Amino acid sequence: MKTFHLTISSVAETKFDGDAFSVLVPGVEGEMEILAEHEPMISTLKAGTITIKTQADKDGEKFVIKKGILEVANNRVVVIV
Repeated sequence: MKTFHLTISSVAETKFDGDAFSVLVPGVEGEMEILAEHEPMISTLKAGTITIKTQADKDGEKFVIKKGILEVANNRVVVIV
């Protein structure tokens, strides 16, 4: 099972910083699931829920956001909310 490094931060705190199997985010054009070795991209996020899976068979950890920005590059994902 391949993983990638995921960081979810706000101005006040880091909400998640570690390896993940997948992350589901509320993109402005629809939900997107990011997996290991995803192509580089930048996207804005709308209000919704981010779901992080650290193992393929788990339900995942959830964070509710109002908006944000997602950047994917070099097997790393950074979300600023």
